[in-house]
Amino acid sequence: MKKVLLILCALMVTQLAGAWYLVGGSAALQSWNAGSAIAPTTTENGIEIFEGISLDQNVEFKFLKSQAWGTELTTGGNVTTVGTAYTLKTSGNNTKWTGVSGTYDLKLDPTNKKLTIVKSTVAPEVLEIPDGVFSFYEGETVAFFVNNGKWSKVNAYAWGGSTGEVSSWPGQSMTAVSGVLINNKYTAYKWTCTKTGTPGNIIFNNGSSQTEDIAFVNGGVYDVNGKLLKTIVPTVALEPTVTLNYSPEAIYTNTTVTLSATVLDGDGMTVEYLVNDEKLSGNKWTPTTAGSYTLTANLVDGTTVKATDSKTVTVKESTLFTVYLEKSSAWTTTYIYCWGGYGNTWPGDKLTATETVNGVDYYKWDFKNIESVNIIFTDNSGNQTADISNVTKTTYYRLKGKTGNPCGHEEVDPTVKPETLVYNVTVPAHTFECYIVGEFNEWGTFVPMEKVDDTHYTITLDNVYKTSKYKYTSGKGWDYVEKTAAGEEIQDRTYQANDVVAKWNKKPAVEEYIVAGRMYSLNLGEDCEWENPVMQTARRKAAPTAFEFFEDFDDDTHFANGGIVPDGWLSTGTMAAQREKAGLYETGYDAHSGSYMLNSLDQMGALRDEVLYTPMMKLAGGKEATISFYIYAPGGSPAAFYSYVDVKAGTAQSLDAQTIALGATSSSHPSWTELKYVFTPEADGEYCFSIAMKQSTDLSRDHGFIGIDDVTITGYAPAEGGSDEPEQPVVPEGDFWYAAKFINYNTGAYTWAKADSYDAEYNSYMFYLAEGNMPATRAAEDNKYTHVQFVQYASEEVAPENLHTLTLANATNKTGELYFDGTTSTVYDLQNEVWKAIGTMLDEVEAEPTIEYAGYVVFAEGAIEVYNLNGVVVARGYDSVDLRNQVRGIYIVRAGEQVRKVVR
Repeated sequence: MKKVLLILCALMVTQLAGAWYLVGGSAALQSWNAGSAIAPTTTENGIEIFEGISLDQNVEFKFLKSQAWGTELTTGGNVTTVGTAYTLKTSGNNTKWTGVSGTYDLKLDPTNKKLTIVKSTVAPEVLEIPDGVFSFYEGETVAFFVNNGKWSKVNAYAWGGSTGEVSSWPGQSMTAVSGVLINNKYTAYKWTCTKTGTPGNIIFNNGSSQTEDIAFVNGGVYDVNGKLLKTIVPTVALEPTVTLNYSPEAIYTNTTVTLSATVLDGDGMTVEYLVNDEKLSGNKWTPTTAGSYTLTANLVDGTTVKATDSKTVTVKESTLFTVYLEKSSAWTTTYIYCWGGYGNTWPGDKLTATETVNGVDYYKWDFKNIESVNIIFTDNSGNQTADISNVTKTTYYRLKGKTGNPCGHEEVDPTVKPETLVYNVTVPAHTFECYIVGEFNEWGTFVPMEKVDDTHYTITLDNVYKTSKYKYTSGKGWDYVEKTAAGEEIQDRTYQANDVVAKWNKKPAVEEYIVAGRMYSLNLGEDCEWENPVMQTARRKAAPTAFEFFEDFDDDTHFANGGIVPDGWLSTGTMAAQREKAGLYETGYDAHSGSYMLNSLDQMGALRDEVLYTPMMKLAGGKEATISFYIYAPGGSPAAFYSYVDVKAGTAQSLDAQTIALGATSSSHPSWTELKYVFTPEADGEYCFSIAMKQSTDLSRDHGFIGIDDVTITGYAPAEGGSDEPEQPVVPEGDFWYAAKFINYNTGAYTWAKADSYDAEYNSYMFYLAEGNMPATRAAEDNKYTHVQFVQYASEEVAPENLHTLTLANATNKTGELYFDGTTSTVYDLQNEVWKAIGTMLDEVEAEPTIEYAGYVVFAEGAIEVYNLNGVVVARGYDSVDLRNQVRGIYIVRAGEQVRKVVR
């Protein structure tokens, strides 16, 4: 009455990677169970060798790659001769060994598809059954089994004889014999017949593999080949005994306790259960009050108690606490791994239950009737928290670092909700940029702040905690982090409405576009010498322009071409996403906003191939572009089979061009959920985003529809015009102005100037001097000369009324706006926008003077000017200047075109 096992084999087109395995028609070959197939003992020169295999005559077998059906190799016929290489083929009938039964080595050459069988030098294993390891009593009908096939479970199916079929296939589960290992490695099992009499036959099986039909011998010990290894002699029956068992071991109020009993020599007797001498109607007990209780099991023959066993237990008050984790968009899935009072296997239980507390969305996990637990949160993709030990009460957590192993985490007070906070900071003078970085952006994104003035910056951040740590930097990187006034590291900040930065570690170099004609430039750096700058003209390249694109699929004018998606979009695939009205039969759900959304119908029986492409748009290289949208994908039936999305970016509306992977959700979304992905193109160009519809692997399930609504794309359009390279400017025409910037490289201060004329001979614009915060740009009292520093163009035309001009009185009592054209030594006065020469530069300097310094007095021929390091003239004279009234420090002395640094 052998049972036929039906094996369902999935056809596979390509072979899977991995070793070859052996399955066959006997227990020695693990029968036809690919799940526990025999791996090769060794591999030599690409030959897979299965050593010491017992082959009975006419046994059949096949080779499987990676234990997968559909990859089998077989001869499809008889194999008789030892030492002959037989040719194998893919699939077909089984290979049958028709030679002499015995122990052999099977050598598989998968490259050339050859099989060679040779006599094995491996001695067959002998199972030794020591005396005393198996026992049963007179009157019992039992069988024993040695699990040398290492089955995960063992059943005994018995029939015939005086019992008939004891139970339906696959029979009754056998019980492992405690403390017994045959050959120090094989588990032993015992089966006790539950019917009166003796069966005639028995089969041992694991639900898929089985022995042949075996003639039943009471007390017989069998192996996986059905061989009778030994017959155990029963012992004389003892007095009946009963042992009380109960579960769970730790008992709490309002939890159900199951009582059971182990009975020996109690055939025909029944077990009664009592709590504090009060008989239960069954074997279940639910205590409602904490305290001490006596549990009893009585073995009863009729009305007579033949044996009894009692145990005293303590019932504790029921406990319940919950662990919360603030939801993070950085993790697509979240698991909780536990050990201690509650245990699970890595990566733990997936968190799906949510609760909103004080406006914050949390995952939650309940722990019932335990004293404490240890936990780790993980996304099972390489990111996890450190061990969180000895959790004993309801606790709220949130991720801080969000990425890494371990990433940061902290306890939070649920009564404190994230807020919209304004951060104001006072910074050192000449700070050209200021950034804020902290836990609210994973310590990885340097967010630019808005400049209020030269020493003040501000920013407003949404959804942040006042407890979040942060710091300021003067550039995009930790090289520019703030320091104490002494240059030491500072502690991470927590929220203050007004912060003060004492010092920067360093400031980034100012990006300058220099324009210089025949202007003399004072370099206040280390060399302190006059130099005539190299002729160079350039316009600053225009900055990229920020933009925001939004589509909610409600505006009919966006569908002027009559497509299923807005004009410029592209939707492809079997169930292509298309515009549908909320609440219709096909959708059955509301849009995230408005009356329409894009919907892709559910899929069953085929891989999803739908892809939605956004319009092509110009993006600036090196600038972040962000796509965000809302998705509704509740899953199919059951909800474990779900649809999700994979988001990419590329240079065309085709899969081949979508080469930049931005992320995938890999989960269902039973309510409208916002997803956000960031893309930074390497160079200016046209790009688009793609949203590919995906599904979980079982194709026979309904995976549910996908809804998409409210798509927002933010980024920067490439700059129009301008160049980073020097060029020959076009002579301006018409009445317009350009702004120029005079930079002091020593202090970082600057002064604005304006120009409305272009000198083609020297490829240079001409400037009015203008008022600003760099005193170094001035004219001498006698108008004989002026000096300027390096000049930078602004990025756009500037109206004259937006430029402040410097008005000075000169030696001849003429008042006006002083102008230095950079090409000659002439100083001009502008009155009513008419040019008029009012003097010349350096016309009284006939020779290069020599500057000397002795006894706090500077000596030189002719006019002398003394500057401090801020570019301010602190003293003037002719032939000599006394510095004794000046404070100690470094000064720059100028006489004619010579410059010398002196130390007071």
